[in-house]
Amino acid sequence: RLIEEVRRRCPHAQILLHRTWAYDPHSDHPSFANYGGDSQRMYRAIYETTEAIAKQYALGVIPTGDAVQRARQLPEFNTETGGLSLTRDGFHLSFDYGRYLAALVWLHTLTGREPQTVSFAPDAADEDYLALLKKAALPRF
Repeated sequence: RLIEEVRRRCPHAQILLHRTWAYDPHSDHPSFANYGGDSQRMYRAIYETTEAIAKQYALGVIPTGDAVQRARQLPEFNTETGGLSLTRDGFHLSFDYGRYLAALVWLHTLTGREPQTVSFAPDAADEDYLALLKKAALPRF
């Protein structure tokens, strides 16, 4: 009903669906059990669901969860091998790197601006890590 109302009132608006991220593999969130404590399984469920909804209602997608998944493949952000977590508690994005990555994805999706052109850096963030996140923010990683 919300989509119908937005389309009625703003027929030229582009409606976007935010694809969120899976919990960190070490998350202790009670709902993580719904996915067998498996971050990959949770990501696939989020991806498949958002793809189906986007297709059904002809929506665009802000692929934040995809970028988080790509970044987690890097040794620097792979918690399974001792890398930094992109979450601060297993499910909310961290204030430094996690939110930075999400902001890059939103910026690119909404404006087309390339993440590599962003000069802002969170306080105390490592420039090398930020450079990796700027690459992970894009689908052509």
